[in-house]
Amino acid sequence: MELLKAFEEAEAEVEARSLRRLMNYSASRMPIPWGHALAEEAMAEFGDDYYPFGVEDNRKTLEIYLRYAYEQGVCARQLTVDELFPSEVRDEFRT
Repeated sequence: MELLKAFEEAEAEVEARSLRRLMNYSASRMPIPWGHALAEEAMAEFGDDYYPFGVEDNRKTLEIYLRYAYEQGVCARQLTVDELFPSEVRDEFRT
């Protein structure tokens, strides 16, 4: 649980820095004239949680990933999202 909490804190910092950097013309690592507009579009599309954490916020993506893993033979059977994480993780991060 401590590792997941550390990831959550790091994610918040990375998200804030990356969007600030993209919005700042002089500090951007992508020196393209439309970078600022792309950042605004991304923030409008994804809202405050640009990199969502938690089972529920990522359930659709995880379901698609698991379906592809099964279809491509990576998994012997179709797994469910709830099988991926211990119950205490699902309960703690079920946002």
